[in-house]
Amino acid sequence: TWLRAAAEHNQAEAQFQLGELYVRGTLLGPDNTQGLHWLHKAADHGIRDAQFSLAELLERSNKNPNDATTVLQWYQRAAEQNHTEAQFRLGERYAKGNGVTLDHTEAANWYQKAALAGHPIAQYKLGVIYEDGVGIKRNPREANKWLNAAARQGNAKARLRLSGCRTC
Repeated sequence: TWLRAAAEHNQAEAQFQLGELYVRGTLLGPDNTQGLHWLHKAADHGIRDAQFSLAELLERSNKNPNDATTVLQWYQRAAEQNHTEAQFRLGERYAKGNGVTLDHTEAANWYQKAALAGHPIAQYKLGVIYEDGVGIKRNPREANKWLNAAARQGNAKARLRLSGCRTC
């Protein structure tokens, strides 16, 4: 096909699209090996969506303990290019110490980047961090701002937290 020809001619966007098609199974059923191959090529070219998809695929496959470091590196590269979901996932990893040293300050940093881009769960989590003062200085005004932003997007936990539920 023209897409495969373009991918073989080192066109990064075609490599990304072909990788996605293989992973999703749109071409003759799922083929994660081919998907991984093409996503990796596109990710190496700096395509942030390919970097994120590659991290997700590696995270799901979870075959090799060294993949945890590689997953983190690909999320990091995508996040540094303002991939909102990658920023959120990094926040989650730092908040839980998943594959990284537990670091609430770094979690807040990544949650804030995702929150500023409109990610409702990041907004909620950032609001809670500001409310509780975990990793950053307690700031009720910022907490309220982020919890309200999340609530406006339909985040039920944010609505409950704003109504006074501290365990939500």
